[in-house]
Amino acid sequence: MPFEPATYRLEMADYLRINRAIYVRQMRWILPLAIAAVAFGSRDALFSGDGRSLWLIPIFGVLIAIGLLIQPYVFLPRKARTLFREHHAVSEEATLKLSKDGFEIEQASGLHRYKWDHLVRWTETPDMVVVYPSRGLLLWFTKEAVGAERLAYMRERMIASGLATSGQLRKRPK
Repeated sequence: MPFEPATYRLEMADYLRINRAIYVRQMRWILPLAIAAVAFGSRDALFSGDGRSLWLIPIFGVLIAIGLLIQPYVFLPRKARTLFREHHAVSEEATLKLSKDGFEIEQASGLHRYKWDHLVRWTETPDMVVVYPSRGLLLWFTKEAVGAERLAYMRERMIASGLATSGQLRKRPK
């Protein structure tokens, strides 16, 4: 289904939202590990008979949890602003062109082509769609800029290429 190209420009607020989403995704693994470490440390302190250290471990755990929870609201915005200013291509006007085989993004800094069957993952937030050409590289588009019809087509093509579920990695060939 042919579509007219979509022209868009990502703003600092978009960049911050995607960085917060990435942080939350990473915390799904780190926070349970921190809770388990505090629980095992408390258990060891309790059974070792050292009452003083028993109170220090939960306090230390609470401080770590508070730090992890406030990080995306206190420290991440400053870091994201700096990175957004340093990486000019992120804020350039870009044109998204969709095809049956893939999509391309054209901007002043260059032309990037991606095939649907080469993507390793895709996911959605309430206002963005994120595609991963590799585990370390991600491209994001605001749903407003892409539009509902293009977004439905992108989902359809990604699912047809073998990325059946949003958020899951493509199965690697054996």
